[in-house]
Amino acid sequence: AVHYTLDLRATRSHQVEVTMTVPDAAPSTSIQFPAWNALYQIRDFVRNVENVRAECDSSAIELVRVNLETWRSGARPCSILTVHYAVYANQEGPFSSALNRQHSFLNLAMLLFYLPQGRDREARVNFILPQGWKLATLLESTDKPDEFRAANYDAMVDSPVEAGHFSEYSYRQNGATYRVIVDAGSNEYS
Repeated sequence: AVHYTLDLRATRSHQVEVTMTVPDAAPSTSIQFPAWNALYQIRDFVRNVENVRAECDSSAIELVRVNLETWRSGARPCSILTVHYAVYANQEGPFSSALNRQHSFLNLAMLLFYLPQGRDREARVNFILPQGWKLATLLESTDKPDEFRAANYDAMVDSPVEAGHFSEYSYRQNGATYRVIVDAGSNEYS
C-alpha cells in the first residue's frame, strides 16, 4: 500500500504536513498532484504545495519537476521512497480544504500526491491530530488507531475528512443508517 501521514497540528499556519511513503518504488517513479476534483473542473491544487523533498531508503534525493503537477525520482529503485511536503489549507467549503484553530475539513484530492502508474494500489492514511480533536471520515478504519484505508487512490480522495470538536449524530431510515457531522454551535443549527 501507498501510505500517507497527515499532521494537522500546525493550525496557526494552516499547514498540513504530509509524508507519502511508497514501498518498492521503481526507478524514475513519478508522483503527481491532481488537477481535478468532484466538480469536474481543472483546478490548480498544486499551487498550495510547498517544500517538496524526498528520500530513497533514508538518503536524501532530488525530485525532478517534470511539469506543473508531476515530479520524478532518480534512476535507482527504492525499497522505500518517502516524500515530504506541506500544503497550505485555508479555504472553507465542501470542495476546498481548511485547517485552523477550530477545525479541519480536508478534500484529500487537494492534499495528496498519487502514482500515475499506480492509482489502483491500496492506500492507507494516518492522521496526527491536535490534542483533544476527533476525526470523522468515510474511510475504513484499520486495526491501528487513527489509520484508515481505501482500495485505491480514487476511493481515498472521494472520502472527505472532518477533524476538530464537532457534534455527531446518527439515525436510521428505511433500513439505512445516516451519520451527521456538524461543525457549528448548537444555536446555529437546532
